[in-house]
Amino acid sequence: MPYKHFTSKQKNELSVLLRTKAKKKEIAKLLGKGRTTIWRERKRGKGKNGKYYTRKSNRLAKEKKKTMTYDNGVTFAEHELIEKETGLIIYFAYPYHSWERGCNENANGLLRQFFPKKINFATITQKEIQKAVRLLNHRPRKRLNYSTPYEVFN
Repeated sequence: MPYKHFTSKQKNELSVLLRTKAKKKEIAKLLGKGRTTIWRERKRGKGKNGKYYTRKSNRLAKEKKKTMTYDNGVTFAEHELIEKETGLIIYFAYPYHSWERGCNENANGLLRQFFPKKINFATITQKEIQKAVRLLNHRPRKRLNYSTPYEVFN
């Protein structure tokens, strides 16, 4: 039987299950796939995060990017590549110290105004996401001297 790539929904489910430290056998059973399929798909995504963040960061002017603070998730396992490619200094927050990433936590709170907890993200359209991003990027911020992120970064 030919191998079929995971859908984006299956990739999201896999990502969540991997974070829970579930066993290979349990994940395979929950997703209705074989263990080798699960780990083949897991390896497929490796290396993409570092390249994605490098590409996004390189769009910003050098004087507007100095440091980044990550949490300790597997998403940022390629922090050395990102540091090398972008020139950013990367710090890691201590586990359960959300105040060490205050800007990120504030952004999460702002996003919750549009997408409350327990919302089914499968029902949200790309148009709704783009509207929320546009509104947030045009909202003045105290930490930016009451300028909008759009004004500062464009």
